[in-house]
Amino acid sequence: LGFTSDEVIGKKPKDLLQLDHKFRERTIDKLKKNGFIRNEETIIFTKAGAELHILLSAEILEIQNKKYNLTTAIDITELKQAIKRQQFQKNLAIELSKETTLIETLKGILSIIFQLHEFDSGGVYLINEKTGGLDFKLHMGLPQMFVDKVKQYASNDIRTQMVMNGEPIYLPTSEAPEPIKEDLT
Repeated sequence: LGFTSDEVIGKKPKDLLQLDHKFRERTIDKLKKNGFIRNEETIIFTKAGAELHILLSAEILEIQNKKYNLTTAIDITELKQAIKRQQFQKNLAIELSKETTLIETLKGILSIIFQLHEFDSGGVYLINEKTGGLDFKLHMGLPQMFVDKVKQYASNDIRTQMVMNGEPIYLPTSEAPEPIKEDLT
């Protein structure tokens, strides 16, 4: 979780782990009532704030008339991400198998992409066969002012050239070429 041994020794779990308050109360009640909990799924956070999905199990053990709490946590973050990717791929395959127009297919793809928590807006450019430039054909979740500013790029524009060369346009603003920085302001 990113803590040093000095940061952990002598501390209570509640001082280190950021657990949902209701989950914590519910889990402690179960532990007191049953003497154990098994595979309770929750989210905790590392010292740096990264989210971890875990399965939490605990049992009250009595050794020499003294009660101890033996707790284990299994990190299932990668499993959850794999399931999410698999569902994304399934949804994408279904969308691509539909017989629709190109624009309807692209709308479906954007909708599926937005199901991922990392995305809340975006769009699709298509190459204009007559001019060799890029035309913004479809967008979702973007302000109209931004769309109007980026709706078309000429064939000699750096953004068009980046796309044609297979270079990423979605870079940190600090690494983006000046014309792209201007689009964002």
